[in-house]
Amino acid sequence: MNLKTHITAASIALALNFGAPSISAQHEKAGHDKDPMTEGLKPLKGKESEVMFLKEMIHHHQMAVETGTLATKNTKRAELNKLGGEIVSAQKAEIDKMTGWLKSWHNEAPGSMASMSGMEKMMKEMEALKTAKDAEFDKMFLDHMITHHEGAVEMAKLIDGRSDRAELKQLGAEIIKAQTKEIAQMKDWQKAWFKK
Repeated sequence: MNLKTHITAASIALALNFGAPSISAQHEKAGHDKDPMTEGLKPLKGKESEVMFLKEMIHHHQMAVETGTLATKNTKRAELNKLGGEIVSAQKAEIDKMTGWLKSWHNEAPGSMASMSGMEKMMKEMEALKTAKDAEFDKMFLDHMITHHEGAVEMAKLIDGRSDRAELKQLGAEIIKAQTKEIAQMKDWQKAWFKK
């Protein structure tokens, strides 16, 4: 399997995972705990792992930015408004950083997810978020963002042993620390607001 195939497979898995958190939950209950996105990165090393990690994490962050932006518009909860703004700010900065590395290290661009298989379903989920209001939006946002962050954390854990670049290792550690903290906070809100 070549690098392009790895990236395409991971991109499809990423979109489907983000677009269907209920499916992810069903898989967890059934004992299927392997994330196809991270599985695609496991056999790769060096340049291949760096290119795949950067492209997939950029796309992953772009979706988080879009979802975080919705939280700044569609929620009445100050906590979610603030979190949405923080996600947008932090992940835009990381997108710029990763895009620069992809160009300077490997002379590649992130590419587009527009024609990717699974995009139609993901866009339907995003449309549902765009039109949701109040408690409905808050619940959907938390469900989506927790699943989304968990995927990023699992992928970030893999880069440490697959690249020798200190910058990339540091970014991976920062993603794990920041998003693990946000996951815990969002789960606390789920319990407090929705008794989950």
